[in-house]
Order: sequence, then structure tokens, then C-alpha cells
Amino acid sequence: MTYPQPAQKMEIDGLLYFVTKQQGQAREIDTCYEAGAIGYYLHRKFVAMGVSNLVVPPQDRDERARL
Repeated sequence: MTYPQPAQKMEIDGLLYFVTKQQGQAREIDTCYEAGAIGYYLHRKFVAMGVSNLVVPPQDRDERARL
């Protein structure tokens, strides 16, 4: 059984390099991110790399507090 990696903060190029490295170590890579200012750029990059990616809609912090 494999476990998810802890959250990490990095620039986009660093993230793409990290995912490429992970592809050499795993059979399958799944990613998820909240859509934001960069739109679907990462989604398109991940899909082109053969990564399964889920884009979730952004939520306002006030909206989350009411849930």
C-alpha cells in the first residue's frame, strides 16, 4: 500500500519536475488542485504527461465557514 505525499510548496517548474521524478518511481500518479488564477494550465500539462488530474472548483473562504 502506498500513502499520499505530504503537502509541499514549490514553483510550477519545480512541481512539474517533481511529478516527472515521481513517475519514475510509481505505476500511477494522481493529482488534484483547486482551479485558480492559472486556470487549466497545470491540468493540460499533467494530462500531457500521462498523469490523472482532478480540478476542483475554488470556494470562497466565507462559503467554507458556513458548511
